[in-house]
Amino acid sequence: MSIPLSSPAPSLTLAPAGAHACTAVSTHDEDPATGATVEVPLRVLVVDDERFVRSGISAILTADPGIDVIGTAENGAEAVEIVRTRFPDVVLMDIRMPVMDGIDAIAHMAALPRRPQIVALTSMDDGQYVRRAIASGATGFLLKDAEPEDFVRAVRAAALGESFLSPAAASHLVRTWGRDAQPLQVESAARAFAALAPREREVAELVHAGLATTEIASRLYISVSSVKEHLRRVSRKFGLTSTAQVGIAVMVERVRLHR
Repeated sequence: MSIPLSSPAPSLTLAPAGAHACTAVSTHDEDPATGATVEVPLRVLVVDDERFVRSGISAILTADPGIDVIGTAENGAEAVEIVRTRFPDVVLMDIRMPVMDGIDAIAHMAALPRRPQIVALTSMDDGQYVRRAIASGATGFLLKDAEPEDFVRAVRAAALGESFLSPAAASHLVRTWGRDAQPLQVESAARAFAALAPREREVAELVHAGLATTEIASRLYISVSSVKEHLRRVSRKFGLTSTAQVGIAVMVERVRLHR
């Protein structure tokens, strides 16, 4: 069962399972001289049509020695070309831009043989665009005024094939779903949520709260592999393809409970 993501624009359904599978990025390599394992910085592309936003986010990320900002782009078309030629591991993608917007750029990148992980960047009034971005293949999203540490956490989570939804971003989506969700969406979410086992529901709730897989494992005193297995089961029951979509599914259920 999949949950339709309707909006004032034409209705949209989450992609079928497997369409945008997340693959973890290798962050370690072997030193040819010593044979020792060394950390390889994550290669990140920052995409936004406002120069001061690009500069600010780049400065935050480059302060972390484990992240290498390989470039910036001011529209989706430019970003797609950089991804094709420079192969970043993670892309921070603004959603609304001229020339080619973030939604179309994400779709183009998702079709590439070597696709990056993508975190959508948004302002407070982009709720319907965020849902489309995640359905197109983004692995999470951040508000542009997020705390600096959230940008680093989002990049690292995406590189691990996980999603990141900060508490502020999660609250924002809850509000937009409360305004925009249609009865069919809410009913579908309720049926799927009711089918979850207690531990699956706990894991889904913590994804909704913005915790990464390792943080969920620590909170519940279980292994990371157990968390991932619970997430796979939750995704199958909801007909979803990423933990970001699991977070959205829980948000839709919150709409039902508060109506």
